[in-house]
Formats: sequence, structure tokens, C-alpha cells
Amino acid sequence: MGMLQIIFSVVMAFVIPLAMLFFLALMGLLVNRVAKQMGLRKDKKSKQPPGWGWLLTVATLGPLVWVVLSTPSVSELRHAMDKFSGYNTTRIILTLREDTPEARAALVELLTPLMRIGVREIKYQIKSRYGSHLDRDEVPSFYRFDQGKMDIVMGGVLPGASLYMTQAALEAVGTHVPSTLRARLELHDKTLDVVLLPPSIVINTNDAAWGGFLTDRIGGETCSFSMEMRIDLDAVWDLLFGHTLRSGALNGAMLRSDAGGLFASQPLKIVGFSGGHIEANPSNTRRYLTGRILMRPDNLDPTATPDCGRALVRWATPGLRAALLNALPADLDKLVSHASIEPRVEFSPWYSREHWQSVVADGKGRGQREACTIEDEIQKRFLVKWISTECNGELSGSESCLRLDRLREAAFQDVLSCTSGVI
Repeated sequence: MGMLQIIFSVVMAFVIPLAMLFFLALMGLLVNRVAKQMGLRKDKKSKQPPGWGWLLTVATLGPLVWVVLSTPSVSELRHAMDKFSGYNTTRIILTLREDTPEARAALVELLTPLMRIGVREIKYQIKSRYGSHLDRDEVPSFYRFDQGKMDIVMGGVLPGASLYMTQAALEAVGTHVPSTLRARLELHDKTLDVVLLPPSIVINTNDAAWGGFLTDRIGGETCSFSMEMRIDLDAVWDLLFGHTLRSGALNGAMLRSDAGGLFASQPLKIVGFSGGHIEANPSNTRRYLTGRILMRPDNLDPTATPDCGRALVRWATPGLRAALLNALPADLDKLVSHASIEPRVEFSPWYSREHWQSVVADGKGRGQREACTIEDEIQKRFLVKWISTECNGELSGSESCLRLDRLREAAFQDVLSCTSGVI
């Protein structure tokens, strides 16, 4: 039994009996007054209608039985207390380009998956001498339309990657993303011209909340941007093995581009290539090798980064963040002219204006009761790893401990960034 359950049990052990006594005393006074007004006293039994005693008993004990049977569970009581006092949540406000019923319906359909992620689950493990069971309840997400805006309130604070990816993408709404971008690949003594497709960009990263970066062996593909590219087949002919690039043939190459402002004129290191195939251009005789290129900033060391996803988003320019809108529904930019997000605000549907619509989780919601819980968890994991490696003793100057020191410091900075509401 958790501390909160103990507090609830102690409080309810006093509150419920006192409430019953108060209710019985109130009903007794009410019955006595009614009896006096109707002249129903013991000295006038002849005037008392048949069954009057049973009627008074049912009227007195009936509501008491109803109160006992409808006593909320621990999770329901926690939910009610959150509504009464207000709870932490992430709030999103979207300004519609056209406030029409069709646009509203399209936005609800597009954003329902995100709102389901924000649902917060309340659960307690109830144990007794007869066994145990899990007591559950959930805080839904809410939305409403008001004066050309869609107001979304999550059931809890969006966790980790869900928060900063959503925040970065929403802040980039309206930013132009080119469909193609010319760049250069510098490989040894060669310079290869390539064409990139920015709308195809995604982020590849381990789930840092589960300690994905606590190991010494980290593949480049787990911490990188991934984007489709097209390159002249003749330029890479000597690098081919069959119809695809030899494994690791482009690894270590530097990608540079001054156009579009997506990379802020900073180079990216190629760490992998996948899905390559040859295609012909119908307009001429040239053939191209297309595939998905994996890259990351040259100055980003994944072994010293506690949360690689956050580091990649933090590095990305506004144009690159706009390209990452594919993490959200692709048609969002067509329906919304401006978006803002408040990572942590206090909310209660009891004290807000009406017209809120609720959205429940399709499965398990990931909303958090408090902000920055994922970041705190990452920091704790590195601290445990640091202690278990005996970095506070004789091994404090070893290479692995120095690396863990850097990770602990970076994780602490992520917590500070989270608490201040920035990526």
C-alpha cells in the first residue's frame, strides 16, 4: 500500500463515520419536526397511519445505504480531488485558417491520436488478506473550438519525446519546407552532388527513458536523422556492390548544403545508408541511386548524450523542425495558420468554461502527473549506473566513469531545460 493510499484510508476512516453520524442526526431532527407538525406522537397513536414506522426507517437508512455503496474507489477519489484542486497538463492552442465545420472535423480526426497519447492513467495496487487487484481510472484529454481556435488540454503532461517533438513541430507550423534540396557529399578526395528530399526526414533514436544509451556499444543508426536522397549512378559506380552501395561505403562522408537553411550551413556526418535501389529518369538517359541516408551533426557524440532525440531536435533549425512535421499529421499545416504549446499548465474542467469534449485513451495513455518525469528518470538511471560502476571510489578517473560524469551532467542540463519549458 502506497503512502497516498494510507492517507486516503486514514482520512476516509474519520470522514465517512462522521458524515454518517451527521446524516443520521439531520434525518432525526427532520423526522421529529415532521412528526410534531403532523401530530404523530406516542400519546396519539390512533392518528399514526399504518406502516409509518417502516416508512421512516427506509427514509432514514435508504440514503445511508446509497452513500456507502457509492463510495468511490481510491483512483476515482484521486481523480475527483484532481478536478477539485486542478492538475498539471499540456495545453495546445491552434488557430484555424478557416473556421468551418469541415475544418473542425478534420482537425479532430487528425489530432485524436495525439490527444489519446496525452490521457493520464491513475492506478493503485490494492492489497488485502484475500489477494490484490489493480484499481484504475483515467483522466481524459479535452478539446473545444472557440473564436476560430482549437483549444486542447491533455489529461496530463506530455512525456519526454512526445512533448519536445510536438513542441518543435508546432512551433514550425507555417515554415516553408522545400520539396528537394541540393547538397554535396565529401568522401575522401571526392565530392558527390546529391539531391535530398526534406519532407521525408525522420529521427532515429533509442527510447532514452528506458536507458537505451547506458551501453558502450551504440550504433550510428540509433542516433541520427534519416532522409531520402538521390545520387547520380555514374558518380558512385565504383562504390556499388550489385545494385546497392557496399555496406558502409558512405560512412564518414560529410554532407554540406548552403541552400534552404535546413542545416544552418553546418556539416552532417553520414553514418549509414539503407533501402538503396536504381531508378531511371524518363526525361534522359541518366540513372540514379536512391535510398535513405542516415546522418547526424558532426559535433554530436551519442555516447555522451543522455537523450539523443532531444539533442537532435535542439540542434535542428526551424526549417528542419518544420520538415519533422511528418511526426504529426501531414495535413495540419493546411488547416492551421498558427500554433502554440504550453508544456505545463494547471487545469480543471470543473472551473473552466463549458463545451469541452473528452477524448479517452485507445489503449494506455502516456500522460504524466508531473512535468519532466522522463528527464528525472533518465538522470536517476545514470546516477545508479555511476554508483554501481564505483565511480565515487577508486575508479573515479577511469574512462567509463569520465563518460558517465559527462552523461550525468548532460542529463542534469536536460532536467533544467525541461523545468524551464525549453527543448
